[in-house]
Amino acid sequence: MVKKATRKPRENVGGRPRQDPATLRTERLVIRVHPDLMGELTRLAGDNGITRSLLVERSMIALVNQQAVEPILDHGGRRLVTEAPTAPPLGTPDSFNQLWSKVIGGAPAPAPRRGMPRPPERPPGWKPPQPPPGFEHDPSDFTDDASGAEWPRKKR
Repeated sequence: MVKKATRKPRENVGGRPRQDPATLRTERLVIRVHPDLMGELTRLAGDNGITRSLLVERSMIALVNQQAVEPILDHGGRRLVTEAPTAPPLGTPDSFNQLWSKVIGGAPAPAPRRGMPRPPERPPGWKPPQPPPGFEHDPSDFTDDASGAEWPRKKR
């Protein structure tokens, strides 16, 4: 009888940590060059403190960006996102009515509402609710004129 392993395999123990897949360079380019050009690339890379590979990559990115009207590649060779996502165009009353007729199947569109809705009409003989006992207010705090009641003002 064989027992199952009791230890779980450990992840990322030792070694190099995993990188973001978007930053990886997965394409490889191999070119043949003259030994004189290789010598100059080696000298330029040494003067700038970088490797020949990085020197060639930066040179190629600069060449591509120079040919375009605006830079299209970032420093790592990834395409720059130049267009921000745009909002859909605003609708018009006619486009809303067309869409409404498709969805509802020919029923008329609702009437547009403007501003705040009106309060409901009060039935005849309606009186405002009275405060509970003990919460009466002083009638002299309010003025009763044609414009309606006003809130009490602070006495100075």
